[in-house]
Formats: sequence, structure tokens, C-alpha cells
Amino acid sequence: MAELHGAAQKARELEAEVLALRQELAALKQRCEGPAAAPTGAPNCPAEIRQELERLAIAVEGLQRKNLPVPAEEPKAALPGAEADNHVISPLAVFLGVLGIVLGTWLGSRYVRKQERSRRSRLRF
Repeated sequence: MAELHGAAQKARELEAEVLALRQELAALKQRCEGPAAAPTGAPNCPAEIRQELERLAIAVEGLQRKNLPVPAEEPKAALPGAEADNHVISPLAVFLGVLGIVLGTWLGSRYVRKQERSRRSRLRF
């Protein structure tokens, strides 16, 4: 549970870092773009800004490519000793259970009727 919480916290931190890097990258692109900016790059930007843009772009791509498992939600508290997984009952198991109940009821009623007939026949004679 603590590992899951730690992984979720790390994922949130990485998402915040990616968001900050994207914002910084957008701000630098806006500074570089002007009315005469060329579409292939930013030739009127200083070299240090271009280098910073490249560094930030590489950092954002690297963070996006990291494959960290992010839990969708926190697991619900279970009873002590109980499994956290929810097991689904298959349709076949449900069908066999219902069939067993129906057959058991039918066979039980037949058995009780037979006993009752036997008891009645003993009383008559």
C-alpha cells in the first residue's frame, strides 16, 4: 500500500514537472517568435535561448516517454486479511448454482413425497 502511494506521489511530481517544463518551453517560444520569425526554427533568437529550447524539448520528451505505472484511484480499505481484488462470478457458475438449487429442490420434494406415501401405506394396513 505504501509503495502504491509512493508511486502515485512520484507520478504527481513528474506530472507537475512536465507541466512546468511545458510552460517554460511555451514562454521561450513566445519570446523567440516575432513578426518575422521563420517557420523552420527561430533564427532571430539568441543562441543561448535556442539551446535552452532544445534542452527543454528533450527534457519534456524524456519525461513523457518514462513508463511509470499511475494508479487510477486509491484502493478502498478492505477488512484485515481480506483480498483487495474483486472476483467476478462467471455466468457458467451462476447457471450451475441455479441448476443445483432447482434439481435439489425437485429431488428433495420427490424424496419427501415417497416417504409420505410409504408412511401412509403403512398406516392403512
